[in-house]
Amino acid sequence: MCRLHESGRFIPIRLTFGLRDRYLDSHPELFHLPEHFRNYPYVCMWIHHYDTTFLKKILALSWRELASKKAIRAYEEANPKL
Repeated sequence: MCRLHESGRFIPIRLTFGLRDRYLDSHPELFHLPEHFRNYPYVCMWIHHYDTTFLKKILALSWRELASKKAIRAYEEANPKL
């Protein structure tokens, strides 16, 4: 889903290509795409330019892409306000 890059400067986060492109266009100060990530469904988020709320939103989108329908349903039932 995500990890701290070995450089310690950014977090590659797994997203669909569509979401990746949307966030690259809408938040160029937060996201970038190194050449070696271009063919993969990841966007890279600089660690020095994010706020916790926004990071939680991006990670939730990533999780939803990877989680099973059953896991998503269970999460939504346990957290109805989210």
